[in-house]
Amino acid sequence: MSDTERGVTVPAAGVHSFAFNLYRLETEITAENPDLRTVATLASPLTRLEGLPGLGSIGDDAGHFLEYFLEERADSPEELGEVSLSEEEREEIAARVREWIDRLETHFRTTVARAPTTTLGPDQVQGTHEMLQEHVGKRFEPVVRDLNEATTALCAGSYTSAEFMCVRAAERTLDVYFTERLGDAATTDWTDALDAVVRRYDGDLPEDLQALAHLRERRERLSHPESHSSRQDAEQTLLRTYRLVDQLIDDL
Repeated sequence: MSDTERGVTVPAAGVHSFAFNLYRLETEITAENPDLRTVATLASPLTRLEGLPGLGSIGDDAGHFLEYFLEERADSPEELGEVSLSEEEREEIAARVREWIDRLETHFRTTVARAPTTTLGPDQVQGTHEMLQEHVGKRFEPVVRDLNEATTALCAGSYTSAEFMCVRAAERTLDVYFTERLGDAATTDWTDALDAVVRRYDGDLPEDLQALAHLRERRERLSHPESHSSRQDAEQTLLRTYRLVDQLIDDL
């Protein structure tokens, strides 16, 4: 599933920051003697929009803009202070910035904002890599997708869906763990999974792996058609899944 299909979580403060930078950028570039160091400083955060549905083109353009000025017009950001713009260049850049502002305003006029229905902080729901260590490799991309879907569901108030995706992420991680660390065939049987990991640690499970018992209990509960998860269920399961997945990956 692509980011466009899944959606991307952006904090309200981040949206405000991007808009603020764009308006300041427009003011600076239309000044009589624009300081290109300030222009570069304001444009740099916009590159983080790259890949964001509806706004990625702004990030792409900002990246090309900075590349031109830093590589073609100056050897370093400090030297930008000595670069002057022709009237034609100022008008061209100002027109580009106004286009970025139009794209941003158009996008958010057609975007529905919804406050997350969770008590977890932004760093815990913005994406998997905020909580997992940086060494999560390509073989764990399905796990990353599952956990990102879990956080999206949690923010939307779909607590049962969030828990289900957490359990699936844990199962995927265990499959890789069994194959690479224990030398066993991959399995999705939670009883066998828990027993195998307990044997690996001689019965003395690290604290993070103790989440296995909780996840097994939640999986069994989710298998019943009349069972529905609460917000607290989903939040606890998400955090325990993060710790479990991180511990298993770290142990590989």
